[in-house]
Formats: sequence, C-alpha cells, structure tokens
Amino acid sequence: MHVGYKTDIGKTREVNEDSYFVDDDNEVFIVADGIGGHQAGEIASKLAVSTIAQSLLHNKNLLLSEGAEPKNARVHISNIIQEAIQKANGNIYKLANVSPHLKGMGTTVVLALRYKDKIYIAHVGDSRALLVRHNGIIQLTEDHSLVGELVRKGEVSREEARKHHLRHIITRSLGIKEVISADITSVTWQKGDYFLLCTDGLTNMVSDEDIKGIVLDIKDPTGICEQLVEFANNMVGHDNITVVVLHLNENMGDKKCQEES
Repeated sequence: MHVGYKTDIGKTREVNEDSYFVDDDNEVFIVADGIGGHQAGEIASKLAVSTIAQSLLHNKNLLLSEGAEPKNARVHISNIIQEAIQKANGNIYKLANVSPHLKGMGTTVVLALRYKDKIYIAHVGDSRALLVRHNGIIQLTEDHSLVGELVRKGEVSREEARKHHLRHIITRSLGIKEVISADITSVTWQKGDYFLLCTDGLTNMVSDEDIKGIVLDIKDPTGICEQLVEFANNMVGHDNITVVVLHLNENMGDKKCQEES
C-alpha cells in the first residue's frame, strides 16, 4: 500500500481545524474536520483522531495477536470501529460540557481500516471516503448533512449540492450528543484501487470528475494530494483542506506513521 496525505489551512481561515492520522504499519487512516468557534473545532478534531487511533490500534492488534479468524470478521471489526468512535464522542462531549469556552464543539470523522482483503470505511458527518477504481469514481459515504438528505431525496443534484447555500449544515457529528452511531461499510480491495479520505474543504471545491481526473493523471498518492489541495485553493480555498490517499497494489511501500493537525 502506498499512502499520501496533506492538510492545508486554505486561503481564508485563521486556524486549521482539520486533523488526520496515518499509520501504514497497522493500516489505520483517519480524517476529521472540527466545528466550533474560538479554536474549539481544532481541539475536537484532535481529540477525535487521537482517541479513535488509540482504540483502533489496541483492538486491532489484540485481534491479530489472538491468531484466529473470528467467526464473523465483519461484525467484529464493525464493533471495534463503533467502540472507538463512541469513545471519541464521549470524550469530546464530556470536555465540552465542563469547559464553557468549548461548549458546542464537535467534529466530523471518516476513517479506513484494512483487515485482510477488506477496507472498512466508517464516518460521521460530511467528511467523505471515495474510491477510484479503473476509470470510475464512487462515493463510499453518504453525507450526514441537510443537503445530503436533499440529494438522497432527489431534490438537488450532487453538482448543485456542492454550491448549495445550506451545504455546511451537518446533521450528525461527534461531541454534540451523548451517544452517536457511525455508518460503516466494507469494500473488497482490488489491485490498483485508490481510496481517498477527505474533508469538505476538498469536495465543496472540486467535483468528483476532477478528483478522478487528477488521480488517474498523477497516479502517485503524494502528488495526488498536493495537486488536489492546490486545485481546491485555486477554486477559492475558503476552508481547510485535508486529504489522505491510499493506493493498493502488490508492492508494499515504505512504512511510516504520522499524526498531524
């Protein structure tokens, strides 16, 4: 697996409230987009990423150390992911309720975890996971947002949704309610697949077709991330932009672990 990642404050924001986690060795990848004023969003996204990463790594390594395939791996992995996201939600919720200046903070999250031949994708909010396979692009997540609901009802198109004046209203995020549930899916990976995790600072500025074109043209995950961020910034860049790109092939790339915000 080859991995690229990049975060950028954009052209108009004073603080980067996005956070991400990349661990090639354990094949865990997380992107979060914080919400809340006075840098509260930055705190929420950092707390989400660190809590989820710690929980996922502990439970995944525990599963691997047992040396036996669980009877229902999908259910087992899904439970591990839900537990990690609920822990993060609880930590953010508690902190916001004991710190007046953090009241109302929250964060979106999207993550990918590889287990054997499956990529497990989970999300809360409108940060997305995309798959570029062959010459097509698929959105693997459905936005938990007001405009996302309009798209699902067929009232607006995906292209109209990118420019809709209500596109920033999300209907689910970590830290706002005491209990939260993530949507989880899994994909059997194929050689040549590109998985992208990104915040809405990318997808509100760059269409799926342009994203696909850049992926297929550049091919290198690091170069893809750099080009996507530059493209989004050139299209106004009014938000923070974060993207992680996973390229699945038979040759495993150099391993490294990085956490940034």
